[in-house]
Amino acid sequence: MRFRPTPPAVLLAWLAWAPPLGAAEDVPTEASPELRAAQQAADAAYEAGRYLQAYEIYLGDLAPAGDKYAQYMIGIMHAHGLGVQQDPPLGAAWLALAAERGDERLEAASDEALAGLPEEQRPRRDTLLTELRASYGDCALVGRLLAGDRRRVTASTGSRVKSNVNAPLTIIHMQDEDDRSIDQQSLRERIRKRERFLRERCS
Repeated sequence: MRFRPTPPAVLLAWLAWAPPLGAAEDVPTEASPELRAAQQAADAAYEAGRYLQAYEIYLGDLAPAGDKYAQYMIGIMHAHGLGVQQDPPLGAAWLALAAERGDERLEAASDEALAGLPEEQRPRRDTLLTELRASYGDCALVGRLLAGDRRRVTASTGSRVKSNVNAPLTIIHMQDEDDRSIDQQSLRERIRKRERFLRERCS
């Protein structure tokens, strides 16, 4: 059975109305304006047949941010040799990664790609999937986000110095371009949720 790619326009249509693909609120599911612009640029390049340009955007800008559509497209491109050397086991590994949040459509694409692989190529697909998860999977993504949140807490609380003055401690929230409005209480709650996600899903 040969795996057939779903055209990006079709996938974009269902991604536009589908609920977020995140398995938990700890995994970001809404793209920033910059990532949406990258998505549009990648899809425009793909539709125009500029596959290498599309691939570079999907891989460099979108896949590391946990964009499952981009990971799907990378899988399609490897499976069919669009802009990159054809490599069905690598394509199947990317498609499996794209399906990790349990979306039925992405799971069906992953299953179809795996079914189309000869038995002797499946161990390589499994090895590649393990490697991809370490860099692009949700556990890796949440781990990076958690580390960033912990840095924010450390940066915002400042140094602790011994003092005989009994006065309230003022906590200054250090804003950055990714997280301009979250308060300390919400940040600490998000840290707890991300820690729980890693404990329950990634250990």
